[in-house]
Amino acid sequence: MKRLLNDEKRGLIISVALMVFGAVLFFMLLCKLSAVRAFVGSVLRAAAPVATGFALAFVLNIPMSFIERKLPQTLKVKKPAAARWIALAAVLAIVMGIAAAVVTLIVPRIIESVEGLLSETSGYAENVKAFLNEVMDKISVSQGTAEVIKDALDGVFERLRGAWNDMAPMLPDMTYGIVTAIYSVVVTLVICIHSLANKEGLKGFLHRFLTAVLPKKHIEGVFDGIGTAKSVFRKYFVAQLTSSAVIAALSYVGMRVLSIPNPEFIALFVSFGALIPIVGPWISIGVSAIIVLMSGGSALAFRFLIMILVIQLVEDNLIYPKLIGSAIGMTGLEVLAAVIIAGGLFGIPGLLIAVPTAAVVRKLFKAWVNRRNIRRAEKAETA
Repeated sequence: MKRLLNDEKRGLIISVALMVFGAVLFFMLLCKLSAVRAFVGSVLRAAAPVATGFALAFVLNIPMSFIERKLPQTLKVKKPAAARWIALAAVLAIVMGIAAAVVTLIVPRIIESVEGLLSETSGYAENVKAFLNEVMDKISVSQGTAEVIKDALDGVFERLRGAWNDMAPMLPDMTYGIVTAIYSVVVTLVICIHSLANKEGLKGFLHRFLTAVLPKKHIEGVFDGIGTAKSVFRKYFVAQLTSSAVIAALSYVGMRVLSIPNPEFIALFVSFGALIPIVGPWISIGVSAIIVLMSGGSALAFRFLIMILVIQLVEDNLIYPKLIGSAIGMTGLEVLAAVIIAGGLFGIPGLLIAVPTAAVVRKLFKAWVNRRNIRRAEKAETA
């Protein structure tokens, strides 16, 4: 009995000590919150190329798995190792071909478009002023109000010109950033290629690790969750990338037909915006409409808005639903909340993975609730 009391006291002392230690540690972290955030940020930046490599491997594994399955049927490749390396080489060749096409064909046109935009700021200012004059004449704005708006607009353009001129001293920092970016790209590609070449080994290691550290009753649920996450992320990224490519192609063709300036730059910008759910397309459309307004006037901006809205409606109602199917299963409000929260916490990467992550959490939570209800119903029947 005395032994038992001693054990109880010892356990109570340990619990109280741990609670006090945790409270002190939490208080110290709050006092040094900026230092903690800086440390966490540096760790995340260092790990970013590795995480990006795994993410890129996940995306490229989709076409690679397809090629790997079809090779034995088409080329009669009997050895799995040979099929693996042929499929990997084919995927890398496709990616490099797309990158080379972008660098040689699209990037020069984008640079020309950006240079044209920056070199003709005075003309853009005049176009915007003319547009505002038309609007103010139609709504009968007083002369004093019109002068105030014009002066404010002149100040905005002067600040933009000054900001562009102030970028010259930043060239050394930009050079360092370019070198860092090249290093990150190399590390990302190495991680990606290694992961694709040894994906069975990585899966086997993950399976053994989880089996070793998890309780037996939770192993099956964890692997079911991993399977759900894999399926949702795969379908989501296939749908997003396909939809983005379709929007870019349709936007480019439509702008060429309507003679809207800077089609390469705007089509690429709109397609990137389409990768971010809900807010991304509208932000990219709004910015692109402003660029068209400044470079071509109000008539071309109106044509552009009509064209891009039609493309967006066709994509939202005909193309995207067939690509994504029921993989997401989220309402518009849930998607918006996920995008806002993930974007605020993790920036651009958070915006890109917000929806599939929230969809996985929703599906797993729904499955957990269903299992709990089934168990309670079974207990009620046996009672």
